[in-house]
Amino acid sequence: MKGRKNKPLNVFFIFIFFVSTTISFSYLVRNYYTIDEIIKIVEKYSKHKFNTKPIIRFLGEKEFSKKINSILKRDYPNEKILKECLFLHAFKLMKKDVSLLNIKRNIYFKNVAGFYDEGGKSNEIFIKGKPKNKFSKMEAMLLFHELWHLIQKNRINFEKNIPDTIEYDDRKLAILSMLEGDAIRFMEEVTNIKLAIDNPDISIEEVLSLSGDNIIKTSPRIIREELIFPYLYGTRFVKYFEKRGKKAEIYKIPPTSSYEIIFPSSYPLKLKDKTLPHDKFLSGRVGIFFINIILNRDRTNLNYLRGWKSDFYYIAYNKKSKKYSLNWEINFEGLMIKKIEKLLKKRFPEAKVKIINNKKIKFFKEGYYGCNHCHTD
Repeated sequence: MKGRKNKPLNVFFIFIFFVSTTISFSYLVRNYYTIDEIIKIVEKYSKHKFNTKPIIRFLGEKEFSKKINSILKRDYPNEKILKECLFLHAFKLMKKDVSLLNIKRNIYFKNVAGFYDEGGKSNEIFIKGKPKNKFSKMEAMLLFHELWHLIQKNRINFEKNIPDTIEYDDRKLAILSMLEGDAIRFMEEVTNIKLAIDNPDISIEEVLSLSGDNIIKTSPRIIREELIFPYLYGTRFVKYFEKRGKKAEIYKIPPTSSYEIIFPSSYPLKLKDKTLPHDKFLSGRVGIFFINIILNRDRTNLNYLRGWKSDFYYIAYNKKSKKYSLNWEINFEGLMIKKIEKLLKKRFPEAKVKIINNKKIKFFKEGYYGCNHCHTD
């Protein structure tokens, strides 16, 4: 997926975490690879030659942190941070006095082992650490993963499928999950190292509980779970189609919603997005993964949201008065629609919530938001 200015940093921020906690050690043997060998293996498996040879840059800790900081400044201009903060505040997902950019920066500084910079050169990968002549299987996993993202971009143009909007968008989450899940599956296959993240009994909160990073653990729920979701559920999604010999289909018709990622048997959904009114500040689709967090429900049982068909929100915002209005429409089928309405009313007593014709929930609320951290200093 990984080009275009102002798109989010694509980082493999949980690589070390997953490998150290969920790996099946019976597969670990003393095999080593050079960078050239790793590149050739990726080309062999993908049956695709890189347009230009990948550039692998190794950086010391200070230089690596400096690089991440420069990318954050580039990819998160003030307007985008304001939109993300307003979204999180309007849906009661983050306190007003929390600096979103600082949270992102601190999480990335501590947890990123390497990444492919989609907004920089088209073939450049950055790795934290000293240059090496050979890499063990464990060390090579990161390079295999990031090089697979390069193959994905070289072969298929996903730009048209990825909305140029905030990070917390259902469409963007779906594409990212598919791409990360496929990169995980390739990494497992080529190294013969089995990760346990496709086990349906492993939940996001269980993965998070194993982290030694207090910044992740104490971050707002939507931030920490959105970091893990693409790797956990994306791997399960891809594996579902691998078992059926249909993985090529998801590349021809990429998923458009977290609903498909969580319930792969629902793929493909045919969802049409509404056009943003010109006077509105922000719009998009929330999707069931984010809806579950908004409702502050259990992290693992999402069956109560199976009746979801689509949703659309838009936010109007006056930068001078700091007043905003949030309109949200959820299309839903089945008896659970009344439960969703009840949960929304409980979570947002200040909002107007009503069911229309037993198929649609209309939600409206107003408020004020003055962003004290909407800058990239």
